[in-house]
Amino acid sequence: MTAFPLFCFVSKTQFLNLIYPTSVAPKLAYFGFNVVFAGSCSLINMLNLNPGVVIGITGAVVGFVIVYFLPILIHLTCITKLSGNSQEEGDGESKIKT
Repeated sequence: MTAFPLFCFVSKTQFLNLIYPTSVAPKLAYFGFNVVFAGSCSLINMLNLNPGVVIGITGAVVGFVIVYFLPILIHLTCITKLSGNSQEEGDGESKIKT
């Protein structure tokens, strides 16, 4: 027995719930995720990569996204919501002061 099916199920469920939060994901999405998941695991195994290197690279990329891109996306979301509210009110002035 291996933990591979369990890892695949948990990651597939979380990922597809992120993409399709209110509806059921199509069967093609399930199949595509399974192929990508199994393919990436097989590629790492065939290339005989150290799992520590893969985890390190993944952590570096995710950390980069969290530190640099997430604050920018939150800021841009706030700007678009505020500018959308000011246009709906019809006052013609932006609520954001630079």
